[in-house]
Amino acid sequence: MNIEGIYSLYQLMEILSKLCNREEETYKINVYNQNRTYNNCHANHWITGINFDLTFKQVRLQSWGWIGIYFNEETPLICIGFHDEKNWGKTVCNLIKNNTSNVKVGKCTSEPYYEDNAYWFNFEDGKDTYEEEFNKLSLDKQMEQLKSFMDEVFNYIYKLKK
Repeated sequence: MNIEGIYSLYQLMEILSKLCNREEETYKINVYNQNRTYNNCHANHWITGINFDLTFKQVRLQSWGWIGIYFNEETPLICIGFHDEKNWGKTVCNLIKNNTSNVKVGKCTSEPYYEDNAYWFNFEDGKDTYEEEFNKLSLDKQMEQLKSFMDEVFNYIYKLKK
């Protein structure tokens, strides 16, 4: 174990909190509940994240999602999830399920995939491990990459609705 690196988990959650409270051209995002997993139960020893309320402008779409980190593997997984339940992420899940267009996600984002009753988007920095790229960046650059990841996911959803 290297417990000295645990402070990075705190920094990640602080950055995600900031990124989950902003307004962009096509959407507005607010923290809904902190320290919960995507299904709204409390975080446990292998996952932590933030629930958010996502409202898209001009297309009348609102949904709730989750962004966080699974750290039960040697290479942690940062992802965004939309739980396929009414009054949660069902509106986004329906858009993804019924996607007949060729809308692409982006370079920081995996294609959406369905697992555990949710659609997921994984953060990808283009390398096999975060140590090769992401971990070498300054905290500001890491925040920029995470913002790009979120923007790509939300713009993908916006384009599906539009």
